[in-house]
Amino acid sequence: MLTTEVRNMRRLLVTMTILLAGLTFACRHTSQTGYSKLSAVQVADRAKPATLNVITEFSATVEVADFDVDINRLKADSQRRTAGTNPTPQQAVSNIYSTLLADPGTYLVPNGKTRTVKTKAKSLGTGLVITPDGYVVTNAHVVSPDEDEAKAALVSSIKNLVDQDTAELEKGLSAALPGTTLSDEDKERFQKLLVARHAKTAHFVEMNNSVFVVTGYTGSGDDVDVRTKPCKIQKVGKPTPGKDVAICKMEGTDFATIPLAAGLDDGSVRTGADLFVIGFPGVLAFDSSISLPTRLEPTLTAGHVGGIKEIGDEKWKAIQTDASISPGNSGGPALNDTGRVVGLATFTVDGERTQNLNFVVSVDVVQEFLRDLNVTPKQSLFTTKYLQALDAYERRDTRRALAIFQGLSAEHPESSVVRDFVRRLSNGQPLPAVVVSPAPSGGGPPQAPDRKSGSAKIVFILIVGLLAIIIAVVILANRSNN
Repeated sequence: MLTTEVRNMRRLLVTMTILLAGLTFACRHTSQTGYSKLSAVQVADRAKPATLNVITEFSATVEVADFDVDINRLKADSQRRTAGTNPTPQQAVSNIYSTLLADPGTYLVPNGKTRTVKTKAKSLGTGLVITPDGYVVTNAHVVSPDEDEAKAALVSSIKNLVDQDTAELEKGLSAALPGTTLSDEDKERFQKLLVARHAKTAHFVEMNNSVFVVTGYTGSGDDVDVRTKPCKIQKVGKPTPGKDVAICKMEGTDFATIPLAAGLDDGSVRTGADLFVIGFPGVLAFDSSISLPTRLEPTLTAGHVGGIKEIGDEKWKAIQTDASISPGNSGGPALNDTGRVVGLATFTVDGERTQNLNFVVSVDVVQEFLRDLNVTPKQSLFTTKYLQALDAYERRDTRRALAIFQGLSAEHPESSVVRDFVRRLSNGQPLPAVVVSPAPSGGGPPQAPDRKSGSAKIVFILIVGLLAIIIAVVILANRSNN
């Protein structure tokens, strides 16, 4: 017959075994998910190599109406302005030109002739690479914009015609009034009017568009060699309220890639969650005061999920966010705090009563387009090595990180992100104070430490130790009873 002490110990043993089983299940579940929270810096480091500038180039032969000045009306209006005075001939001519420049639209009339010119225009956006062989995801409106928008861009680029007409006006003014030139304000008003008139009368004989992506650059300073690759559109939706997604393909191998969440639920997208948007704001791309190399680097903005909205008749899901989205960001990845893509930056709502009202096409729509093409996102060898190097870098293992980054730089000299890490490590710059856990099995990216899972492991070790002690005590008690 067992003593009360032994029975109590056995009950405790059973209880501890049950707790151990539950904790083992919890720890196993955590390791299988393999995703832990990242800082904004870590999200940016992981997303930069696979975030590309997308350039859509339009070319067209444009036929526009030619204009003459309605000289009779201009003289009549000019004389009316000087009625009751006795201007000199020079004052009269000056008054004619001032009347014309004050409202040039009133006096420019079509003369029935046309002029033909070949022109080009570009629009900028952002995309992300999701397979080693070069499948790129972006917005539909980036690679296939509305026809009216494309035509407006082409017309506004008819610089030669506008410059010619402005030069003729200046020449006539100088001949009539020697020493007189157009003011910058008058010139700008005249040119804007011409562009607007051409936009109304333009006839497009032929129009084509081509898509390119900037895969990186070599060189530095003013001596920069930008690397681009043509992209073929594989599937394209419609601009909002349509499903604003496009899938393109560039030729090549081992491109840097970025992981997609399987869906909004898988990406833990809900109100209040952190959200990061990375891309190429157009206002910076055209700012010559900023060096070209830094213009070729993507920009990160951070915010939160404001809500999930349903868009259009098809009721596809969009993420509302206060993370800043600018023209040029369109098509860029929106990432959760584990570094996975949960959508594409797409559009903003502007108005006096709105602020930071921006929207992201959900990854659900992206995955739908990829399924239609039988394309499966996959991590490249480049990205596997890059993440290993990042892991070593964040663990402050300088020698290993530098060796991997140098190898990658030799294989992919166009990657400015890798070159920057090589420079930083070679110059002995301070390393980050973050320590991350090893990459989860199955090829997932190295992740930052998850405090909950770390605590669970400590408790697990303590319970195993306690359990071993209890088993030893029970065995000794049984021996003594025997």
